[in-house]
Amino acid sequence: MQGRKPTMRRRSNGPIYQMLYRTGMRLISSLPMKYRAPLFGLVLIIIVVVLVVSLSGCPAPGQRNGNSGRAPQVGEMTLAVWNVENLYDDQDDPKVHDDSENWFAANPDMFRTKVNRVAEGLLKINEGSGPDIACLIEVESIRCMEAVKDAMNAKLRSAGRADQQYTHVVFLGDRGGRFFAPGYLSRIPALGDRTRTFGARTNGRVLEGHFQADGQELVILSGHWTSRVTDKDEDGSRRMSYANDCYGRLRAILTANPDAEVIVCGDFNDEFNDASLQQGLKVSRSTDTVRDSLREPRLLALFADWNGDPSGTVYGRGNWAIFDHICVSRGLLDGKGWQLVPNSANIFAPPEMRFGKKQEPFRFGGDKHTGERGFSDHFPLTARFRIAK
Repeated sequence: MQGRKPTMRRRSNGPIYQMLYRTGMRLISSLPMKYRAPLFGLVLIIIVVVLVVSLSGCPAPGQRNGNSGRAPQVGEMTLAVWNVENLYDDQDDPKVHDDSENWFAANPDMFRTKVNRVAEGLLKINEGSGPDIACLIEVESIRCMEAVKDAMNAKLRSAGRADQQYTHVVFLGDRGGRFFAPGYLSRIPALGDRTRTFGARTNGRVLEGHFQADGQELVILSGHWTSRVTDKDEDGSRRMSYANDCYGRLRAILTANPDAEVIVCGDFNDEFNDASLQQGLKVSRSTDTVRDSLREPRLLALFADWNGDPSGTVYGRGNWAIFDHICVSRGLLDGKGWQLVPNSANIFAPPEMRFGKKQEPFRFGGDKHTGERGFSDHFPLTARFRIAK
């Protein structure tokens, strides 16, 4: 699907300076002559201070920084990565023998409710605007992706934000295992002819998407690695197989273009220190290590040292874990083209998406006491990027 290419613009502060100047001059002209000269100098000082602050990039009073999930500055793009938990459509596929797939097909009203909750959750990001690119994990079909897109666009139109609608769907699906896969919803134009899956035939839950703005291309490799429930090997060999596939594709891209801007993300079902990430995907917590990794590319893991609230993206058996990840290549750290916004990585967990004493993810299974449906058994991850000028 094709849509309007978003424009990466810079803010104009001209109206602010004009308003300050006009207000100051009206105040000065109403005072006796002996007070006018000192006040005129004070107004000039205020205008100069505002100009210096705006040009330096420092936030004005009231603006929020860091991991707040705030709307990005003009020229920034927000990526969200979210395992949306069993997003099956309302049409029964006789080839899929899965309780969740059968249940949604038999309860189409629950499919609509699930789609609505996913849309609501995504639109909480960026103060009602949603992420510019949403990578969704555990999606059965293009029908699911289109349904979420339509629900989000309807909510954006109702909120007077029709100019922020989603125009691109990237999805290929998987025909093995539980028959679900990653997919992308995007406002940023997708290069559809470059969409592909990669890796071993049995590792179908991976997706390569290419996006472009201002002539700058961004590659996203997303995956849903085998869970710890079904990967019975102690060494997590199935997850290591996925890690090797993702790294192999990353290396092929960077061999062709060492400065390529690549994000590797998804639900890996392992944490930063596990072998699949350390030895397979070759992640690092060091920005300098990644910048210098030309011969053997490394990836910067944005949540390697996460110590915020909540403590993880999933909660189970009395423990938090970060199984979901966003990792970036050296091209996103070199000051050219697409660039990571420092300190922008966040586990997005507003109060509405939390449940119980542990404030864990509010699952779609819901609250047995109230009957209210939740969102997912994972919290979304977000990070912001901009195109360097």
